[in-house]
Amino acid sequence: MFVMISQDANAFLRFRANFVGYLTNNGVLVKSYVILPSKSKSVKSIFSFDFFKILFAWNGNQKIYVVYGSLPILFFLIFQPFSRKIIIFTGLGSIFNNNLKIISFPLINFLLLINIRYIKKVVFLNESDRDIFFKNVHQIKKFLVNVLPGEGVDFDKYRLCDPDQRKDVLPSLGFVSRLTYEKGFSDFKNLVRDLVLIKRNFPYRQLFLMGSNSGLNPSRIGAVELQDFISENGITHIENYDQADAIVLMSKIDIICLLSKHEGVPFVLLEALRTASIIILSDIHAHRAVFRDACMARLGIVWAADGESLSRCYVQAWRMHQSSDVQSLLASRSAVLNKLSAGSVWPQWRTNIFS
Repeated sequence: MFVMISQDANAFLRFRANFVGYLTNNGVLVKSYVILPSKSKSVKSIFSFDFFKILFAWNGNQKIYVVYGSLPILFFLIFQPFSRKIIIFTGLGSIFNNNLKIISFPLINFLLLINIRYIKKVVFLNESDRDIFFKNVHQIKKFLVNVLPGEGVDFDKYRLCDPDQRKDVLPSLGFVSRLTYEKGFSDFKNLVRDLVLIKRNFPYRQLFLMGSNSGLNPSRIGAVELQDFISENGITHIENYDQADAIVLMSKIDIICLLSKHEGVPFVLLEALRTASIIILSDIHAHRAVFRDACMARLGIVWAADGESLSRCYVQAWRMHQSSDVQSLLASRSAVLNKLSAGSVWPQWRTNIFS
């Protein structure tokens, strides 16, 4: 049985979409639950009878859990059932770098200590999460741990557009992600403010926000603050859209800002790499892990180090936009994406999880 627990439905709907087809075709039962209320009718709450029936069922069947985000991790470790299981953790950066860390470390260590004999394997979706876990949690042996490269991306599920239509003399600029502080919204807001000083020499034609305001996420942007920001700067907000259209919509943004502070699987980065847009990217481990040994100069990436002026990054991205060759850019990115495609990733999951 494959059980997914998340803070809200948006956090794993794409992950689940990639997994479910493969799992059900191979006879695996998949269940999905959220901790916070969800508008999605296809995802049940943890407060349903169905969830507690699974959670506390005593049986010898192996269960595989995917646990997304800080609240689900604490919830899961408190209420995890005493059954043989594999745990897949992602989004650990937030729980180990916020105000909960004082209580979370001892609590996690204690809960793992009393349940360690029921855990068959712990899987992380990037090395950064694994290293954070080992640094702060001492009850998991290293031989139980594996790292897998996300869930893979299947671009056959997306509608694509002609990349040659992208090229305009003046670029558009946009922030793409859930609209929360931990995703870097404040950094983008400061960038828009600073553009007033440089837009005469480095003009843009349009500003975008692409993403939802994340419902009950405690890190979400206030509705009034968001509306004021949009109104004052003439920003086009793309909020509700079919995931199959994500790449087409991103292609309207010539310079994409992905400024997240923490990531498990940077899925939105994989989508952005399928466009011909220049990408300003926060310099975090999960983003670096996507590229490995790739030649960054050919990929249209501008790294934004922590504390660095984003206006400088924008100027660099603006100049890249003026000189980039679309077909060459897409060819270089294709080599990176091929290693993270569903066809490349699934054999690793079969070998390490489902065998």
